[in-house]
Amino acid sequence: MGLVFCSCEKDLEKYSGTDYIRFVSVFEKDSVDYNFGLAGKTTTDRIGIEVKVTGEVLDYDREYKVKVNPASTVQEGVHFNIPAQNCKLRANRVTDTLWVEVMNTEELKAEKLYLQLDLVESAHFKLCFPESNSCKRYLTGVRGEDQTTKLMIPNEISFFYPD
Repeated sequence: MGLVFCSCEKDLEKYSGTDYIRFVSVFEKDSVDYNFGLAGKTTTDRIGIEVKVTGEVLDYDREYKVKVNPASTVQEGVHFNIPAQNCKLRANRVTDTLWVEVMNTEELKAEKLYLQLDLVESAHFKLCFPESNSCKRYLTGVRGEDQTTKLMIPNEISFFYPD
């Protein structure tokens, strides 16, 4: 039995539609377990939240927009900051990282708080996946011996306070 394969050269058509942006789903690979206790006496650190584009890869940076959802229980400037320069998709990429600075506060020793971010349409990107337009990150603190028995859940950032 013989097989014959044929091919023809044909230029592939380049994508020319609307560009969309979304947060990478927790079900794909985005879960965060953060332990301030392992960072020594650090009072701030940063976490990455991945964004992904459906659309054309371009050779220049493109800005996107996020806003803090009013349901969030954290306050900007107290528990976290998002430097403005972080809200851009760098040239020649389909994925990038939004870096959020998180702050280790006394309040987190007693309460579990969360940050919820929402993507907003911009000049460069539209939104089309409602379930991926928002992401939530929990911030919590645990004291000393509790750190070994604490159950970590996806999207939880834990600050451990060694005694």
